[in-house]
Amino acid sequence: MKQLMSDRFRGFLPVVVDVETGGFNSETDALLEIGAVILSINEQGGLTPGFNLFHSIIPFQGANIEQAALDITGIKPNDPYRTATDEKEALTSFLMILMMQSNLSIVVELFWLGIMLILILVS
Repeated sequence: MKQLMSDRFRGFLPVVVDVETGGFNSETDALLEIGAVILSINEQGGLTPGFNLFHSIIPFQGANIEQAALDITGIKPNDPYRTATDEKEALTSFLMILMMQSNLSIVVELFWLGIMLILILVS
């Protein structure tokens, strides 16, 4: 018997998260963008893109941004038309919206809440 994707996730929807940074060092390099897609399950039991969420982020004061990273991503941090948000505000909003939209279990919600608090305290 073929197992449906909807059975595999027990009603909880998977989330794909992508980040763009100014380099590889999380202590010194800027977080430039964060995005997520909450996947939905279609009538055939397969995954399809669902709710999308995206934030451009203002690099923290003194953040390192490698030119190679900008060349790869095409991000222009100083572009006046880039509607970027403060890192703390963007991450807080991002995680709260993601939790509300994705029907995450309480365990996963607590995990994300812990990550959010760590990010807020570190910034």
